[in-house]
Amino acid sequence: MAQFDWETPSSVTVRQGDRTLCHLKSHWNLAGIAHPIQAPAFSLLNAQLVQFSGQGNLKWHWAGVKVQIPTESPIATLGLGQPFATLRLSALDLSVNAPWGV
Repeated sequence: MAQFDWETPSSVTVRQGDRTLCHLKSHWNLAGIAHPIQAPAFSLLNAQLVQFSGQGNLKWHWAGVKVQIPTESPIATLGLGQPFATLRLSALDLSVNAPWGV
């Protein structure tokens, strides 16, 4: 499991326990485009399989992000370079329905 520590809205450090996996910082982003979403999911409730659904909106933006991966990070061996551009999601508005049995 990873922990996401947001220092600012445009800067996040991803950790696993006491190890830093990576640090990401957004330097620029374009105006967002609103997009409707639907989010079906399954889970267990008292050992019974349940399903729930959600719907809402979010905005996605093209963004320039600088990625820093410490050499001691377990993902350093992947040899990831700097991305040309990334997608940044914002303004999530999600309504989730009550679960029902499957």
